[in-house]
Amino acid sequence: MNAPESANAEAANAEAANGEAANTNEPGDDAPSQRAFVVAIWLAIAIAMAASAYLLRSFLLKTYGVDAFDSACSINETFNCDKINTSIWGKIGGVPITIFALPTYAAFAVLATFGRRADAMGRGALRLLAVGAGMGLAYGMFLLYVMVAIEETYCLFCLTMDACALAILLFARFAAQRAGPGPVRFGKPLAFAVAVGVVVLASAWTYHSSLRATLLTEQIAVADAAEAEANSARTAIAAAADAAATTATTATTATAATTPGAARKLSDSLYDIPVDAEDASVGPVDAAVTIIEYADFQCGYCKKLFYALTNVKRRYSDRVRFVFKHFPMNTLCNAHIKNNRHKYACNAALASECARRQGKFWEMHDMLFKNQHKLESEDLRYYATDVGLDVEAYSRCMREPAARTSLKRAIDEGASIGISATPRTFINGLMLSGALPEELLATFIDRALAKAAGTVAPEQAAAEVVAPPAPSVAAGMVRVATAKGAFFIDRYEAAVDDKGLALSAPGVIPANASWYEAKEACEKAGKRMCTSFEWVSACAGKDAVDNDSNGNFADDYVEGNQFPYADYNEPGYCHVDGDRREGRPQETGKSPRCVTPSGIYDLAGNVEEWIENDEGTAQLAGGDFRVGDKGSCVRAHRSFGAGHRSHGIGFRCCADRDVANSGSPAVLSVVPDSIVGEKAPKFSLKGADGGAVSEAILKGKVTFLTFFASWCGPCQRELPELAAMQVELAAKGVQIIAVGVDTDEADSRTFVAGLGPLPLTFVYDPNSRALGRFDVANMPTGYLIDRGGVIRHKQIGFGEKTRAELEAAIADLLK
Repeated sequence: MNAPESANAEAANAEAANGEAANTNEPGDDAPSQRAFVVAIWLAIAIAMAASAYLLRSFLLKTYGVDAFDSACSINETFNCDKINTSIWGKIGGVPITIFALPTYAAFAVLATFGRRADAMGRGALRLLAVGAGMGLAYGMFLLYVMVAIEETYCLFCLTMDACALAILLFARFAAQRAGPGPVRFGKPLAFAVAVGVVVLASAWTYHSSLRATLLTEQIAVADAAEAEANSARTAIAAAADAAATTATTATTATAATTPGAARKLSDSLYDIPVDAEDASVGPVDAAVTIIEYADFQCGYCKKLFYALTNVKRRYSDRVRFVFKHFPMNTLCNAHIKNNRHKYACNAALASECARRQGKFWEMHDMLFKNQHKLESEDLRYYATDVGLDVEAYSRCMREPAARTSLKRAIDEGASIGISATPRTFINGLMLSGALPEELLATFIDRALAKAAGTVAPEQAAAEVVAPPAPSVAAGMVRVATAKGAFFIDRYEAAVDDKGLALSAPGVIPANASWYEAKEACEKAGKRMCTSFEWVSACAGKDAVDNDSNGNFADDYVEGNQFPYADYNEPGYCHVDGDRREGRPQETGKSPRCVTPSGIYDLAGNVEEWIENDEGTAQLAGGDFRVGDKGSCVRAHRSFGAGHRSHGIGFRCCADRDVANSGSPAVLSVVPDSIVGEKAPKFSLKGADGGAVSEAILKGKVTFLTFFASWCGPCQRELPELAAMQVELAAKGVQIIAVGVDTDEADSRTFVAGLGPLPLTFVYDPNSRALGRFDVANMPTGYLIDRGGVIRHKQIGFGEKTRAELEAAIADLLK
């Protein structure tokens, strides 16, 4: 062969080799379509990280910032990111969840980088990415449920993050398909992802701590800075005013505020706001310090400020004047805002003005804030009656223009000094924004009082927090007198002794029980379940009223105290801030401040308590250890049937006479930490044909028992996949049973019908008896049970990873 022929042959061989390498997809290479999906993943991650970072900063500025702040996606009452972001659902142990979102997305970015490779590590990284995105999407669906069912508002940035999680999940699966089959390696991608995630978490935590400290420092420092900045402004005011006004303004802006005139911005932080004769106020007119609050009765942050100011008013009642000014966030009465954030705010403000004209403003003010969940016209009229107004005069006032004119004056005044959101608080003219905690308000008031007196406020060492002693009150019942007659209620939440009797005593873990178990335990002890009238009356310290005449006293207006210990929230008084995932109830009476004046402990928090004597009306009151400031004397609920139980559900008993504990001191906990390894609980469920299905169906077969609900998105994906598994495994002695838990059985049946014919055994549990015995808190939850009826595996949720785990567990049982 001559030289040219040899060269041509070598070139052809090289080209063939290159083509073969390209076609076999050697390790490290990536196909263009795979690369395109990875680029799409990076884009989704970038968007999600930007949203997370913005929400983290928004949380800090809204919670601790000096200046007024509303996030870009807080538009109105329907779309309000700040409400979700700063709520208990937006925090884990008081820390914003976005701190944890940032490192999660950073880890996703690392996995996406590995996912460009069409080798074992690339395939492993893409699988990890799909699992992580699926978990993030599942958590996002939980928050969506919170938005729809609990907070009744939407966080657009949160929904953007959910959409990004869905996109990451889908693109990761598409990229994995392009990567082709082959071995999978998780180690190196996972290690790098975890390492980067830890670094970003540390950075996010540092940023959070640093900015929080900076903002709190600014809150304190702004008082001095504003005072210095305002000196020239005060001089100008004194020169321009007459002698009397000059005298009134020399000491503090508080006395300046007593002189009627136009509200003025003196500096970036200092304002001169007059107190008009039509402004509601309490405290000495000539007080050295005046606090002016612009608020909206439907504003959640205003309600938090209301709690703090309630204590501050008591503490400084003889030295500080407190003034309330209206700024409803609704265009029906406030032409200075663009969106209707609170649709009942205008009428609520008008109702308080009409109450002021009868000398009852503060009574109506308190009533509106503590009943913020009920502010429609008929509710306002009820409050007018309750606070003792002349209702006819009140009704005329609500129709006549005079009160509206007074309301407009306050609104126009607020707008003239730049107010655009609530609450806004002015302490001697110094503007502070947000729901300030009591401690910060007290700090500013003490400084203002010291300056007015010509002294310097002393530096105060942090007071040692000394918890009150644990209750020494023995077990027993408390007598409660009502207009319907007296009754007795357990002093403590009930435990259950070894003979099944209800036991009310301090220092024990309360029982976790279904309504059926609670009723039985009370009756064995010679007592009964409390009615909603009895429970609410005992908690609020005043006879409950069935305002809507529906037979339920726990869904109405607040009569008496909103919380067991007082009419306002006291953080730390009750066990309401426990960990949402790992938390547990504490011993009865361990929160000694969480007690009614009559001596009943833990009516808010710890465990929510079954009430009512009838299965159909049974409901849960008081909230559990995770409920936050919603743990109150009202707003009982029922999510599942009377058979539901969990670590956060308990009870206490009532009676018509004082019944002493008759059981033994041995206390049982009805809900175990885990039932894996135990015999499957007995159950009786309604089959698809209406017949009874019991635990006997488990005998001799490997069974996967899964619980679903019509409102559960993952259940809609799970059941068809389980049907495919059933077809594959039926010949091997495997059966899959799906339990519908909707309290209205028809909802479960309609849901199943919408999925088409599925070869599964469907049964229904509308009263939640089986749900409670199997310790189900999330949908879907399933249990794998062996041929002997012993539970071998518990599965929460459903996805690629959980299906693989289930298949492996089934395979082990079939060996």
